Amino acid sequence: MAVTTLSADMRYHGQSFEIDVALDEAWLAAGDIEAIRDAFHRQHLAIYDFNDKGGEIQIVNLRLVIAGTTEKPTLVEAEPVLGEAVAEREVEVWLDGGLRRIPLYLRQALARGHRIAGPAIIVQEDTTVCIPGGFAGHVDRHLNLQLAAEA
Repeated sequence: MAVTTLSADMRYHGQSFEIDVALDEAWLAAGDIEAIRDAFHRQHLAIYDFNDKGGEIQIVNLRLVIAGTTEKPTLVEAEPVLGEAVAEREVEVWLDGGLRRIPLYLRQALARGHRIAGPAIIVQEDTTVCIPGGFAGHVDRHLNLQLAAEA
């Protein structure tokens, strides 16, 4: 079951800070500006102990939040692989006060059970992971990359 919540960030004209005001869907559907204005005045009074019923009001943001529950996903476990992860190439990076050549891995080429000792770089379409020296990356059964300090 989904629950919807409507609210607006509102302020008096010229103020620098907005307050979050809960809104009723019926007010918006009916275009009931007076109900929205009254809700702002009540909220302002509750927070600041005063309001200005004649003041001009601005709506800065209008927000709809839909929250609900979903079924717990079934996570597929990847098959383990034998063998070591293979670096795509080496790249030159500034590390520990100087230029060094370190391995660069493609994320999509890594599989369950692969372990990459730092320093190394792993690249994928939306991010780059730098594994510093003294750490290692491990690909778990759900293909997550987990980094941990080496003992």
